[in-house]
Amino acid sequence: PIEVKKQEMLSKGASQEEADEWECLVREITQVISSKQLVPTVRTQYMRTAFQIPFDATVRISLDTNLCMISERGYDLKDSSVWHRDPNMT
Repeated sequence: PIEVKKQEMLSKGASQEEADEWECLVREITQVISSKQLVPTVRTQYMRTAFQIPFDATVRISLDTNLCMISERGYDLKDSSVWHRDPNMT
C-alpha cells in the first residue's frame, strides 16, 4: 500500500524528493507503532458542520459540536482484527 500511495503522489505532480520523504516518514511511524505495540485507546465522536464559499475551497471553516471522547481501554484484540469495544457488551 505504501508503494501504491507513493506512485499516486508522483502521478499527481509531487517531486521524487517529496515522495521519498513521505515514504520515509510513513515507514518510521509504522515501525514505532509496531515496536511499541501501540493500539487505539480513545474513540472520538462528533457532529461536523463545514462552511465554504461555493466552488472555492481556499477558505473552509469547520465546527465540531457534540464532541464525545470514549475510552476504549480494556478491549479484546481478537487477533488484532477488532480494536473497539463490542457495543452489545455493557
